[in-house]
Amino acid sequence: MRDPHWLYASWDLTSEQLRALNAQSSEGHLVVRVFRNRVGTKPVAEVQVHPESRNWFIYVGQSETKFLAELGFYSKGEGEWTTVATSNATITPPDTLSDDTSVQFATIPTEVSFRQLLSAVQEAAREHVPLVEAIRQLREAGHTNLPEQPNLPPAQWTEAQSQALAAVLTMDQVRRVWIGSLEVTELIRRRLAKDISSMAAAQLAEKAQLGALSSEALSSVSSAFGGMPARKGFWFNVNAELIIYGATEPDATVTIGGRQIRLRQDGSFSFRFALPDGNFSLPAQATAADGHDSRSAHLQFKRATDYIGQVDAHPQDPSLRTPRPEHTA
Repeated sequence: MRDPHWLYASWDLTSEQLRALNAQSSEGHLVVRVFRNRVGTKPVAEVQVHPESRNWFIYVGQSETKFLAELGFYSKGEGEWTTVATSNATITPPDTLSDDTSVQFATIPTEVSFRQLLSAVQEAAREHVPLVEAIRQLREAGHTNLPEQPNLPPAQWTEAQSQALAAVLTMDQVRRVWIGSLEVTELIRRRLAKDISSMAAAQLAEKAQLGALSSEALSSVSSAFGGMPARKGFWFNVNAELIIYGATEPDATVTIGGRQIRLRQDGSFSFRFALPDGNFSLPAQATAADGHDSRSAHLQFKRATDYIGQVDAHPQDPSLRTPRPEHTA
């Protein structure tokens, strides 16, 4: 899943495999079909992908739903469906905040490493049990490698803590799509490892009573945003990305904007860029290994978006850069 309403599918096929499968297809390319709950039901989405594509974004428009995808094609002649590969299941996250804003805190001493906790939980706890609850169960069962439970007063999630956690995650600046608790925890871990001495992280650690934190020993973190209202009202997000791909002889030399790029073993290449408003130019050239033959293409792109009303940028991979020659490295 990419967000509550979009899925991302990818498949690992060589150029030779793609050409062979496309040749068997009645339309000359592969198709991705998406099913709700199980394969074999009526598809909720059917996407015709480009012949050279190895990935695709698919709109499903349903949060908190289990989806599976099937890659294949309709054969020539009778148009019979042939399956190439079937995905594992994924579940889209909720598109609203939870109504349950209760919070439960626990302090884990810094001398107990995360590796020790993980080992103990893996040995004795059942699947999908929160870490704090698993530790409580292990302690009641007489497990000897766990610290004593401290006596903490009941904790209330305050507006100040909500603001501190939001500052750590930088959610408002990065994305407007809600994320799950596992991703919240991972974002906190990365941010604290990078900027553990920052005032925001120190304030969060103190107020949330998580004890001392470090990149090596991270306590269990709650992801509740008590006091933050769910987003309501009509809204609209839109964005654009650019994919440049191609192929040549594996031993050829290819340059984009005068910069040599690395080819895959089969001679193919691809780049994915963000595409903000503006004009962009990417001259591409391929030169044969003997230097006696060359081919070129001058790619020019322009995006000019007219907004009517309040329209925000749809979240995308923050690592994407604009389509300029210096970004093809």
